[in-house]
Amino acid sequence: MGRRSGPHQSPVDAVNALAAAGLALAAWASRLPAALTAWAARGGAVVPYPWDLTAAAAAGHAATLAAAMTTALALWTGGRAALRALGAAPASRLEAGAAAYALGAVLWGQLFLALGLAGLLSVPLLRALLIAGAAAGCLELARRPPDLAALRRELLEAGPVWTAGFALCLAVLLPYALSPETFYDSLEYHLGLPRLYLLRGAIGPVPDNAFAGVPSVPAMVYGWSLALDSTGTAAHVLNLLWLAATGAALAGLGRRLGAPAAGGLAAALFAAAPCVSSAAQMTGVELAWTLFSTTALSLILGAAPRAKAGPWAAAGLLIGGAMASKNLAWALPAAGLAAAWAAAGRPSKRRVAWTAAAAAAVLAPWLVKNAFHYGNPIYPFLHERIQPGAQAMPGWRYLGSGATIEWSAGLAAGAWAWLKAPLASLRYSGRLSDSAGLVLLGLLPAGLAAARRERAWRPLLAFAAAAWLPLSLVTVLPRYLIPVYAPLALAAAFAVERPGAAAFLRPLTAALLAGSSAVVWRWGLPLSRLRVFTGEVSAAEFLSRSDEAYYPAPLYPAGRWLGEHAPQDAKVLIFGDARGFHVPRDHVLSTPMQTTVLERWANAAPDGAALRARFREEGIGWILVNHAEIVRRRLELSFTVAGKRSLDEFWARCTRKTFSLGPETMVLSNGRRSLDRWLAVYEVLSEEEAARPHAADDLFAGYDVTEEDSASVKR
Repeated sequence: MGRRSGPHQSPVDAVNALAAAGLALAAWASRLPAALTAWAARGGAVVPYPWDLTAAAAAGHAATLAAAMTTALALWTGGRAALRALGAAPASRLEAGAAAYALGAVLWGQLFLALGLAGLLSVPLLRALLIAGAAAGCLELARRPPDLAALRRELLEAGPVWTAGFALCLAVLLPYALSPETFYDSLEYHLGLPRLYLLRGAIGPVPDNAFAGVPSVPAMVYGWSLALDSTGTAAHVLNLLWLAATGAALAGLGRRLGAPAAGGLAAALFAAAPCVSSAAQMTGVELAWTLFSTTALSLILGAAPRAKAGPWAAAGLLIGGAMASKNLAWALPAAGLAAAWAAAGRPSKRRVAWTAAAAAAVLAPWLVKNAFHYGNPIYPFLHERIQPGAQAMPGWRYLGSGATIEWSAGLAAGAWAWLKAPLASLRYSGRLSDSAGLVLLGLLPAGLAAARRERAWRPLLAFAAAAWLPLSLVTVLPRYLIPVYAPLALAAAFAVERPGAAAFLRPLTAALLAGSSAVVWRWGLPLSRLRVFTGEVSAAEFLSRSDEAYYPAPLYPAGRWLGEHAPQDAKVLIFGDARGFHVPRDHVLSTPMQTTVLERWANAAPDGAALRARFREEGIGWILVNHAEIVRRRLELSFTVAGKRSLDEFWARCTRKTFSLGPETMVLSNGRRSLDRWLAVYEVLSEEEAARPHAADDLFAGYDVTEEDSASVKR
């Protein structure tokens, strides 16, 4: 399908392939021997032996997998029913399964949003709906058993070696997915926000969390899993399933384009990319976004020669799901249009309208929610302009800090950063999220040159180019480019699995993938998680200990104490930390790069009594202070002189320390201790309790505020 008659080997292809191989070998040469030595010494350095697991750990993992699979089956069942209703199910079993799972995730995510806005986020209700969905899936499988022979045939066509390589990647990453989440962003909003919504029983305004206005279908899906597993580990596994489904989608897409083995290799190339390995063991949105966009491309290619509206609407729902996963995906409709145009010429206005309407149906509720909650449909972005008088002003620049191209520095500086970004993503610096991997990108020039000559592959190239260009203009972080790496992996794989390709490319690519993966996994994965996976260390102990590289200054001990001692209806103010997931009570917190709630309230209060009244008005009876995180982030506090006076008066008279983890036990991962790193919980006293003598803690004694400081208070 779409091939030229007879094999065709271009000298340019061979030169590109050899150059890529040499570049990859040179880059990994210095680290490869040590990595292979580590593997030979003990495979458990990266993957634990099954017999290392304690019985309790194995039982816990079984329960987690049951919760994750129940959620996944419910998603797949809903998506499969929707695909059939729209007449959009692909013929390929791999493609159909991936598309059903992706579409089901979009629909179930939107259902969580609807229930939340209606104030119906009851854990028993969510559990009942999930179990009903999973039961319906079991009945569907019993009535229409999958064609295992056809599925086996597709897997064999995808290439046994490449399929095994992809499966190996998933197997290596699974223990990390079955370990507690420590990723800051996940604890801050991917898991933190749905957990907060479940605690409140509704989705309402959360103005001091800048991420609360960012559309996130994946977070809503994680919210469903939290109803079955409140630890968040099942959600961690669901994040890995995004990768598994994307691999199936790539294999099916390669088959659709007439090169099934290229699809299998693409899945392995994609899964082995360092930034993908990073995303797969952190509960996030990039892999979900990738699945939505990849399956949307599959449906567009299937719908292009057809006039029916259903397949176009299904593709639109998936495009909308991607757009409602991250704001960076809002340019994806242009990529879909480019693919449709390249596949069958200019699409009719009717088809475009169906696709656009379906995408808008997914994204619009998020914008309407923001308009009602914050008076800004694109909250938190540009909030200081749209709502200049707002009391809470989110630090929206924090959302892209360290990952954006600073065009404000000048056109030349921005253009230079844009040009060198792809080269920077070739290296491996020890941080997985900073590298796309030399194997994938090294094969890409030859793959693009070969695919460009094949008519059937042009829609894929048009889609990848239209998706990459707007992203490349705003971000330099490979993690945010993961959705583009999926179609690019398929193009790169075509350099190896195409008619007339040099025979040595297959074994060479397999060797490079194996060697580079050994380096990536040995040096880049958070190996400390394996101790809790095997049960050698308890989850509570693991989450209580600071790891400067992966999990600095945790607040888990204080959150656990609150869960054991604070009333169920308690409300907590978290100061100095934005990771609210491990606080099992309703809470208020502030994301970085903005004036915190405590600063704002103190600066507005004429005295300590007024500040205590504000706490009572907001229903806050507890304050969690993570001073270790304040020190680590070097946060600059913005109290005015009067505000500092009100705060000191309030703190001395109206609070009592009830929990503390002092500096003598705040041991860093390097074994050093720090006297200014501590964690504490304070109770806000009633008037009667405040009037009685009690121990006072001068929390902010070390923070001197001058009149000059008052003039520079953030607004």
